[in-house]
Amino acid sequence: MAPGGLMAKRDERLPGRRPQRPLLLALLVIVAACSSSDPRASVRLRDLVTAAGMQALPLADSQDPAQVALGRMLFFDPILSGARDISCSTCHHPEHGGSDGRGLSVGTEAVRTDGGPRLPGPDHTFASRNAIALWDVGAAAVRVGFWDARIERQADGKLVLYDTGYDSSGQLRIEVPEAASTIAAAVALFPVLDRDEMRGEWGRDDIDGNPNELAMIIDSDFEAVWRGLMARLQTVEAYRELFAEAFPGHEFGELQFAHAASAIGSFLAESFASNRPGSRPAWDAFLAGDDGALNESEARGGLLFYGRAGCVTCHAGELMSDQDSHNLAVRPIGIGAKNDDVDVDLGAAGRSHAGDDQRYAFRTPRLRNVSLSGPWMHNGIYASLRDVIRHKTNPIAGLYGEIDPDLPPELAGQVHRSAAILTDVAANVKDSVRKGVALDDQDIDDLLAFLDALESPHGQAMVEQMPEEVPSGAPLVAP
Repeated sequence: MAPGGLMAKRDERLPGRRPQRPLLLALLVIVAACSSSDPRASVRLRDLVTAAGMQALPLADSQDPAQVALGRMLFFDPILSGARDISCSTCHHPEHGGSDGRGLSVGTEAVRTDGGPRLPGPDHTFASRNAIALWDVGAAAVRVGFWDARIERQADGKLVLYDTGYDSSGQLRIEVPEAASTIAAAVALFPVLDRDEMRGEWGRDDIDGNPNELAMIIDSDFEAVWRGLMARLQTVEAYRELFAEAFPGHEFGELQFAHAASAIGSFLAESFASNRPGSRPAWDAFLAGDDGALNESEARGGLLFYGRAGCVTCHAGELMSDQDSHNLAVRPIGIGAKNDDVDVDLGAAGRSHAGDDQRYAFRTPRLRNVSLSGPWMHNGIYASLRDVIRHKTNPIAGLYGEIDPDLPPELAGQVHRSAAILTDVAANVKDSVRKGVALDDQDIDDLLAFLDALESPHGQAMVEQMPEEVPSGAPLVAP
């Protein structure tokens, strides 16, 4: 899935000034390295987090229950797609940790043969990137959205979208409507505009045999598509009632699709919060002071993560993401976002304001519940987290190595083999990434254990969020 408004709140729990990031990273590495005389990894890790002043991710802000209720229905209802055949939840499914269990997603007008997986229908392609997991998208500290960070909160608090894919509008920077003032809301605004993801192709009918009126709108007229969606929702009595409860004092005709996106954002912020009262990942419980929250393997993994393995260099802060973009020498798949000039995904460099030094760079993902949302990397090229960690021991070897045999055949054929493209990827990898990190099998086992300690107790129960039916009456659509 894919707003102006609120600045991220400063965390008021720590007295005084926080250490600057380079100093903090140095402190983490020094403490992890110099505490090796203590035989218990959990004790050393406690020393590390105490010295560095590390804190658990704050509990999510409370959301308006009426907006959450509306957002939940909109999230699962195919009414938001042109052909009424796909919903937000199809690609961000509770059974797959907020992703869809596929390397690259399949959007609207899909075909299915002999009971097999959904495949792109005529005139459609696979989504350009892996369906990004939604955990903690509602956290106050989140300032960017999507794999290429093209949604970004500016210093003045406004949210903007940078995207060369919308050149036809004549606007390379689009200010997100004020009614959708959070990243969680903003990421709901734009997939409904994309013909491959949700809107569909000109001249096609919906699943009921009626013309897809949203597909008839020219691509540059975002507002017309959003108005068309609100016109659809207004025809459903249950939605009129839900909107009245969520936005009291407003006539339906006064509301914009940004209000619908805001409701979806409220649902995401509440339902995909990794930390809840009474249910938080073992790592956050440890950070909150529970010395028994981690076993020794998990603690050893934590020491590696914040020490010798250097994971914290990118997976920094309470979100476990620096929210910056990096080229990790991942083998490209497919053509990426729409661009007439290239046939490979350039990552952040494909945005209108990112420089050429951002070629093949993608945003550092947040890590809580990462174990639930495979396959991994921006294009889903790895079917196991073990392979992800192995890649980071020697990224260039991973770039040129054998293709993962577990990659589905429909994607394996799209893996780039061009020597020119692979050389270009390698040429744009920074030395700090290129050198990799030395890890043995035990190290990898311990890092995997630590990643498991980032899983929320309620993460496996997200299917409880799925309604039995939605107001439009359309069937729910699984990945």
